[in-house]
Amino acid sequence: MLDLPYIVEVQIGLAVLWTGYRAFLSGQSFFARNRAFLLGSSVAAWIFPLLSIPVWTPETSVQDVTLGAAAVADALPSGAETDGLRKLALYILWFAGAGFVLGRFVRSGVKLWRTVRRAEVERHGNIRFFRPSVPVGSFSFFHRIWIEEPAGDRGRLSEIIAHERGHVSSGHSWDRLWAAALCAVLWWSPFVWMWSRSLREVHEYQADRAALDRGFDSRQYIILMLRQSTDLHPELVSGFGHSLIKKRLVMISRFSPRRAKFRILLSLPLVALLMALVSFTAVPASGADRPSGSGAADSVRSVAGPGSERSDRVYERPEVMPEFPGDAPNALMLWIAGHLKYPAEAAEKGISGTVVCRFVVSKTGRVLQPEIIESPDRSLSEEVLRLFGLMPNWKPGSQDGVPVDVSLVLPVRFSL
Repeated sequence: MLDLPYIVEVQIGLAVLWTGYRAFLSGQSFFARNRAFLLGSSVAAWIFPLLSIPVWTPETSVQDVTLGAAAVADALPSGAETDGLRKLALYILWFAGAGFVLGRFVRSGVKLWRTVRRAEVERHGNIRFFRPSVPVGSFSFFHRIWIEEPAGDRGRLSEIIAHERGHVSSGHSWDRLWAAALCAVLWWSPFVWMWSRSLREVHEYQADRAALDRGFDSRQYIILMLRQSTDLHPELVSGFGHSLIKKRLVMISRFSPRRAKFRILLSLPLVALLMALVSFTAVPASGADRPSGSGAADSVRSVAGPGSERSDRVYERPEVMPEFPGDAPNALMLWIAGHLKYPAEAAEKGISGTVVCRFVVSKTGRVLQPEIIESPDRSLSEEVLRLFGLMPNWKPGSQDGVPVDVSLVLPVRFSL
């Protein structure tokens, strides 16, 4: 099912990398590199959030105090039904938007199919040429090229064919399908649409360059391009008359100096920023030798509380240990049982086990820095972290009569 935090991180990654492209590369004439950067960005945006790069942080505690295990057993606790309805509503909205976007591309495919049925076909090598009976402009899709002879420009088909061959030889149709898939999944993100438009621009620049490299006069080519400007062709295809005319006119005559190709190096700080946002995981230094038990725990980030409340020293066994509020001896376990919700995704997959969480009770009694150190599944880890965000203040521990920060460990067992 959909993992909303992961999808949001993908969108953040695409936004950061696309911003870098617009800032450093979009005005340069190294079109192949620009295309590679845009495609690589769209892949990296999905990969970076899956990485868990440890960043070791100082750890003052020597030994953690483990509290008794709190169990969450049997069926889904109360409130799970409400969460299920919310998720269902989110899925319905998400898939409705994706269905609408995909519907546009399906209509584009239907339009292509109709033009094929009504067109005259010629084959030259591995490329099929179609002459449609209705005005749809000139465009290409994989190894198929639709040619509409320009009115008033008889004999100028060679420039158009060269342009479309540029699209075919570069494999731009694969890019368009990938862009369509991304737009369907991230339809709510403006950055994916801007990324898709940038990719289409680079396609047209590459095809223009491929045509002009065959020796055609650039002035006559520009005149033909102005006359053939159209938006009639289907959405998934690459077309000679795409309405990016102003930008294409600028890029036809632009040749960036060779040193400008190193501008791609300016994007490296953005890559580092993206990794810091979605890939780095804070790990206490003493946790380096601690067995993690499961890779699922490593993918969950520490949630740091207000650092101003922490002193330089964190105790493990002060003279007086922190106490959870409540009169009952098992008040903490009762509170956890009443607030913890078994994740529906984990229940559906039959996932159970124990999540071990380390945290600090500050000298003011607040629960700070919950950190998963062992877990069988990400969804269980996220639920325990959510629980710690709701936890009330404790009675703080003390040393020599002075409240101090205390490090504790709490195992929470999920069982079906």
